[in-house]
Amino acid sequence: MTQDKNIALLTSLDNIDFREWCELICSTKKCIDFCQNVGLIGFTLNEPCAQGHNHWKSGSCGQASDEFVWRCGKDKSTRTIRHGTFFSNSKLAIRQVLDLTYFWAEQIDSHAFLRRHCKFASESTVVDWKNFARDCCGEHFLRYPVVIGGPWHTLEIDEIDQRGAATLLPIIHQYVRAGTTIYSDQWAAYNGIANGPGPHR
Repeated sequence: MTQDKNIALLTSLDNIDFREWCELICSTKKCIDFCQNVGLIGFTLNEPCAQGHNHWKSGSCGQASDEFVWRCGKDKSTRTIRHGTFFSNSKLAIRQVLDLTYFWAEQIDSHAFLRRHCKFASESTVVDWKNFARDCCGEHFLRYPVVIGGPWHTLEIDEIDQRGAATLLPIIHQYVRAGTTIYSDQWAAYNGIANGPGPHR
């Protein structure tokens, strides 16, 4: 699936309610189908098996933790359905990761709520996965930058390591629309913002 189709499908998820979400991922098979449709798991593997064949198909496997594996059509070797994916190093169920991501995106992400509803065993798991979700979003916007703000929008600048005018002002001019109200902690480097896209407070 192309990047544009993935984005279109994800955009259609913006208005999904909790009941619809539960239906969308109510079984391991549906979780895997969902992940394939948004590009988190491929429809096939793109690397050869140990014998050099590249004839992978997904199939059910009662012994697999995810109930499905990749099976080579030539030598019957198998690989986990997670092989080479976002999920490959995780011991969590795919549904747990998807649920956490959904709740995090909906800003229903208190640690107590996530531990209860996603069935996480430890506080550190919640912290690690919330940080990972944030890092994934950050990586996405570094790859696909967007311009934000505009009239009647407010932007708050948090503390960052490199906050000199030479660093910040070009970023603000490139990624913040004209008319945006910008709030900062009044660090001296922000003084030039007054000449920027909107009022500075």
